[in-house]
Amino acid sequence: MVLNIEQLPEAIREDIEIQSLGLLSAVKDVLVIIGGWGARAWTHHIATRNTLDVDAITRPEDLRSISRAFRAQGMAADEEDDWGVSFHKMYIPSTNEAIEEAEQLKEVIEEVQLRVDVSRPKIYEKRTPHYFEFNPKKGVIKKIATRGSSASVECRVANSHELAANKAGLPADYKNIFDLALLLSESDLDEVVRIITSTDDWSSMVLRRVPKIVGRVQRDDNMAHILLRSFNIGIDEFVQSVMTIGNSIV
Repeated sequence: MVLNIEQLPEAIREDIEIQSLGLLSAVKDVLVIIGGWGARAWTHHIATRNTLDVDAITRPEDLRSISRAFRAQGMAADEEDDWGVSFHKMYIPSTNEAIEEAEQLKEVIEEVQLRVDVSRPKIYEKRTPHYFEFNPKKGVIKKIATRGSSASVECRVANSHELAANKAGLPADYKNIFDLALLLSESDLDEVVRIITSTDDWSSMVLRRVPKIVGRVQRDDNMAHILLRSFNIGIDEFVQSVMTIGNSIV
């Protein structure tokens, strides 16, 4: 599967996002959106990156109805585990522009899937016993639009401070760094720190990530650095915010 959606032509990226939002329409009342789409809901007015997968949380008792709704839209589901369920189906270009572009990239397009990963509010970090727990009751209704703003849907989205606290402890890839930078520009650092320190021992995950985030975003050739610069997002200010979080939870 293509993991870096930024490498695909713009028409295909927009078509993927249009279809992804369409998948949510039948289940938007029982999902709380997190991840890259959640970050976009709060920061679309500042900047945005293309997003392939949709990440969401739900109550365990709603997983069955969600599964029925996604299967009705032609999605397959991986076996449910303690984390949750991943739903997926092959991407088929639907707009004229996307179809035309896809003709030149048949082998690549065949590997692209639409995915919705639905977990319980308590999300365990892979290969560690640490978890981050979202509070679905703090979710708010927000409009989520495609990057090109050609389609949108209103969904319940996780609180921006929770999203920032969660992103700070996730692997320091360019997507998480970019989202964190945008979310912190819209968040109160004291509240982000409070959430980090009150959620299991998420502090240890954040402390592990801080030097990697700082080191990578300061590299001119890092994708997060390039994206932030392209949107005129202050890297020095972001680094200072990340260092403040790290110093506050030691």
